[in-house]
Amino acid sequence: FHLLATDVTARQEAQTELEELAERHEALITAGLGGIALTEDGLFLEVSERFAEYVGCRPEEMVGQPVKGTLTPASYELVVENMLRGDQEPYRVIAKRRDGTTFPVRACGVDVPYRGRRVRLSSVVDVSERTELEREVIDAGNRVYAQVGRDLHDGLGQSLTGISLAAESIRDSLESHRSDQAQPLTEVVDMLRTAITQTRLLSRALAPVLDERTGLREALESLGSDIRKMTGVRCHVEWQASQANFSHDVATHLFRIAQEAVNNAIKHGKPSDIEISFEREGPEFWLTILDDGSGLRSDYQSRRGMGLKTMQYRADLVNATLKVVPRQSGGLKVICRGAVEEVGG
Repeated sequence: FHLLATDVTARQEAQTELEELAERHEALITAGLGGIALTEDGLFLEVSERFAEYVGCRPEEMVGQPVKGTLTPASYELVVENMLRGDQEPYRVIAKRRDGTTFPVRACGVDVPYRGRRVRLSSVVDVSERTELEREVIDAGNRVYAQVGRDLHDGLGQSLTGISLAAESIRDSLESHRSDQAQPLTEVVDMLRTAITQTRLLSRALAPVLDERTGLREALESLGSDIRKMTGVRCHVEWQASQANFSHDVATHLFRIAQEAVNNAIKHGKPSDIEISFEREGPEFWLTILDDGSGLRSDYQSRRGMGLKTMQYRADLVNATLKVVPRQSGGLKVICRGAVEEVGG
């Protein structure tokens, strides 16, 4: 009898310890900065209160529901790819609330044992406020650069053009009188033309997007033209969107992503052909940069340079996803995919 009582007591203590452990785990999840979810085969098994709160539901409403319904299509694809790779590094995706609105989250996942099988444990943190603050800081800087670029174009550029025209007129007059002073003035005109070209290039570098209605398309076409002239690499721009009236800030971020992708390709891949394409289908857009260079190094994931990080950062700021994948024919494909509201009409 004594042994039986001891065994019962031990079991009660073990049960109490398990209950306390479960309570502590639940408290840690509830008190955590983000939401926690267990998923299997694309369905929710368990969801913390905070996770459910993010998407505007109760935890019990989400159990058995598809994960796909809480993410944008591009973000869901990224989540699946990271899961298949076994990637445990944090990354940013765009989540969807029950009412259809979207918001950025920082997510990470790991496979864990669950009732005799392996399931996915995911943690997400709403980074809306942080992303908005970062966007405001970056966009404020972009607006300053744009203003300086416009001032260079409209102010210094126009002044240099006026001086150049006056110098040409004086030179032509001297040449008509066969004056020896015509040749030195020709050299001055040439220097002024060089200064005008440099001013225009600097203005365009600071303010690549000038108009919300056609600015992104024109900026991409200018980028392609500049690449062809300066490097000899064939750079073609394919525009497949009837309208894309993005705000100046969004258009600038998308242009900078394309610019960085092209520069990275030329610097590291040594391609002979580059294609920049922009597509629009409903609210979604795809900005794609293809090259036929040497592609990614085998240790790409562990050696992500500043250029790739900058592209990812800008994609995050416009609530878009960014993928860099090798092409079967050689080279790389950079895809920036998102959905941004147009401005204007």
